[in-house]
Amino acid sequence: MVPKQLQEDLQWAYELISQNKLYSANIEGFNLQEERPEVKAWTNLISLKNIPENKKEVERLAAFQA
Repeated sequence: MVPKQLQEDLQWAYELISQNKLYSANIEGFNLQEERPEVKAWTNLISLKNIPENKKEVERLAAFQA
Protein backbone atom coordinates (compact mmCIF):
# COMPACT_ATOMS: atom_id res chain seq x y z
CA MET A 1 0.00 0.00 0.00
CA VAL A 2 1.41 3.38 -1.06
CA PRO A 3 0.88 6.19 1.49
CA LYS A 4 -1.71 8.82 0.49
CA GLN A 5 0.85 11.67 0.52
CA LEU A 6 3.13 9.76 -1.86
CA GLN A 7 0.19 8.96 -4.15
CA GLU A 8 -0.69 12.67 -4.33
CA ASP A 9 2.92 13.63 -5.04
CA LEU A 10 3.21 11.00 -7.76
CA GLN A 11 -0.07 12.07 -9.35
CA TRP A 12 1.09 15.70 -9.39
CA ALA A 13 4.43 14.72 -10.98
CA TYR A 14 2.68 12.51 -13.56
CA GLU A 15 0.31 15.31 -14.56
CA LEU A 16 3.15 17.82 -14.75
CA ILE A 17 5.24 15.60 -17.01
CA SER A 18 2.37 14.40 -19.20
CA GLN A 19 1.31 18.03 -19.86
CA ASN A 20 4.90 18.89 -20.85
CA LYS A 21 5.13 21.44 -18.03
CA LEU A 22 8.24 20.07 -16.40
CA TYR A 23 10.15 23.34 -16.69
CA SER A 24 7.24 25.71 -16.24
CA ALA A 25 5.80 24.29 -13.05
CA ASN A 26 3.52 26.45 -11.01
CA ILE A 27 3.54 25.18 -7.46
CA GLU A 28 0.98 27.73 -6.32
CA GLY A 29 -1.74 25.86 -4.52
CA PHE A 30 0.52 22.85 -4.08
CA ASN A 31 0.96 22.19 -0.40
CA LEU A 32 4.72 21.89 0.09
CA GLN A 33 4.42 21.20 3.80
CA GLU A 34 7.73 22.84 4.63
CA GLU A 35 7.80 21.15 8.01
CA ARG A 36 8.72 17.92 6.22
CA PRO A 37 12.56 17.70 6.43
CA GLU A 38 13.02 16.56 2.82
CA VAL A 39 10.91 19.47 1.54
CA LYS A 40 12.74 21.97 3.73
CA ALA A 41 16.11 20.66 2.52
CA TRP A 42 14.99 20.91 -1.10
CA THR A 43 13.63 24.45 -0.78
CA ASN A 44 16.80 25.53 1.04
CA LEU A 45 18.93 24.02 -1.71
CA ILE A 46 17.10 25.67 -4.60
CA SER A 47 17.03 29.04 -2.82
CA LEU A 48 20.73 28.67 -1.90
CA LYS A 49 20.05 28.90 1.85
CA ASN A 50 22.00 27.10 4.53
CA ILE A 51 24.73 25.91 2.19
CA PRO A 52 27.79 24.73 4.13
CA GLU A 53 30.81 26.91 3.53
CA ASN A 54 34.37 25.74 3.27
CA LYS A 55 36.43 28.60 4.74
CA LYS A 56 39.68 27.44 3.12
CA GLU A 57 38.02 27.44 -0.30
CA VAL A 58 36.54 30.91 0.27
CA GLU A 59 39.99 32.24 1.19
CA ARG A 60 41.56 30.56 -1.85
CA LEU A 61 38.98 32.05 -4.21
CA ALA A 62 39.28 35.53 -2.66
CA ALA A 63 42.57 36.00 -4.49
CA PHE A 64 40.78 35.63 -7.84
CA GLN A 65 38.08 38.17 -7.00
CA ALA A 66 40.47 41.08 -6.55
